[in-house]
Amino acid sequence: MIMAAMATMPERSPYLAEAVKAIRPQVDTLRVYLNNFDGIPDCLTPEEVIFSQEAAGDLCAEGKFYWYDREEGKNHSHYLTIDDDLYYPPDYVERLKEEYDARRGQAVVGLHGYVFDDPITSYVYSRKEYYGFDKALDTPKPVHILGTNTVLLGHEALSLTLDNFPRRNTSDLQLAVVAQKLRVPLISVPRPENWVQENRPATAEGFSIWKEAKADGGRAKAELARRAIANWQLFPDPLHKD
Repeated sequence: MIMAAMATMPERSPYLAEAVKAIRPQVDTLRVYLNNFDGIPDCLTPEEVIFSQEAAGDLCAEGKFYWYDREEGKNHSHYLTIDDDLYYPPDYVERLKEEYDARRGQAVVGLHGYVFDDPITSYVYSRKEYYGFDKALDTPKPVHILGTNTVLLGHEALSLTLDNFPRRNTSDLQLAVVAQKLRVPLISVPRPENWVQENRPATAEGFSIWKEAKADGGRAKAELARRAIANWQLFPDPLHKD
């Protein structure tokens, strides 16, 4: 059983329908955390959503993890986190599931990933290796960070609650911190170029987590990364331990 979980906000509604249309046929359950919505977007059903004001308040991007440790999330063997501004291809979930299952649930798999430089002086620029979700990748790569816009995880190796996500719009880093502490590999998996594409132009007005991170040159999140983990490690891919 596969659950796809997303968090969104009203200003991102123009992009939401395409992501929903692409993912819904590929999963058993779709859940969307509606931050500060007054009504249900036309592309969603009442069963698929929860309003922030009726749940845990405005969780921002971290809302996509709302269901992970709840009964509904635990009843699904695969937990997919997605964003509202990406276009996912028809074989997206199938391919990620293959990668996850091949590792017997002992890793978190995804696309968008990178390896920190040492020292970490900028969350944006201190990157020794970078694998963008829209870039081709021929072989799987262990990484320090996986973007939670393209992640598949499960309860076999990773225990999570909302308490692991105390900061807003920092879900990639906070997920990585838990993985480091539990020694769970994060793996950026092979894919062709532009297999996943962005629906929201980088020049679009309005809030984006990337713009927020770049505002101070990535220094604030770099400090969080250094404080959380003294020595960031790359854990081996379970498929290639030998």
